Amino acid sequence: MTNKPLILGVVTSLALVGGRANAATDPYVVTIQQVGPNVVATSNAGGEFDTSGLTTSDNFGIVNRAQIAPSVGQFTFGNVTDLPGFDVSGPTDFKFSGITGTTPTTAATSSSGPVVGINGGIPSPSSFLSLPTGYMSGTPLAISQATFANKVLTCGIPSCLDGLGVQPGTYVWRWGAAPDQTFTIDAVAAVSSPEPATLGLMVLGLLGGAGFAGRKRRR
Repeated sequence: MTNKPLILGVVTSLALVGGRANAATDPYVVTIQQVGPNVVATSNAGGEFDTSGLTTSDNFGIVNRAQIAPSVGQFTFGNVTDLPGFDVSGPTDFKFSGITGTTPTTAATSSSGPVVGINGGIPSPSSFLSLPTGYMSGTPLAISQATFANKVLTCGIPSCLDGLGVQPGTYVWRWGAAPDQTFTIDAVAAVSSPEPATLGLMVLGLLGGAGFAGRKRRR
């Protein structure tokens, strides 16, 4: 006679083990994009860090606010002054390619949420990651957000008076092979809207195409 409770218990145990082994991790990603007249940086909900393998050789530096400095690959959601700077590998900047020299360091007009930061280019050659005080490895983080009012993501050429000086693209810092052993900035290029004249031509083209198709059907 088959021992059904025993088989069921074994299957359940295997399922639980498999579930733990294949538990999804959610890497930490900061999306920076134009939202109306402002640039808004937002982290994903539930992003986490696997801190195994992280080491620190210095503190993050003196940054007492949410700010962005593309020339040195720096972005923070808040005050990270004197917090440990964990050594990571990645890009040393995300500066807009259309200008020469350095881009401005711009303070956010408002910020909220857990304070996380990246310092890509200072001090060289290490890049530093800053995590919330007391962060426990694998803990999902709430959404953080920073707003840079009346700014554009990139820059005018050759000046950068109202721009943050960010080159659109994806920038990843790593300290291991796991998906959550990364810090990612995804700088999204603004999608331009069609000019009114162009939009009008598009509408006329669609209407013309529909009329032509209707005439063919009537024949």
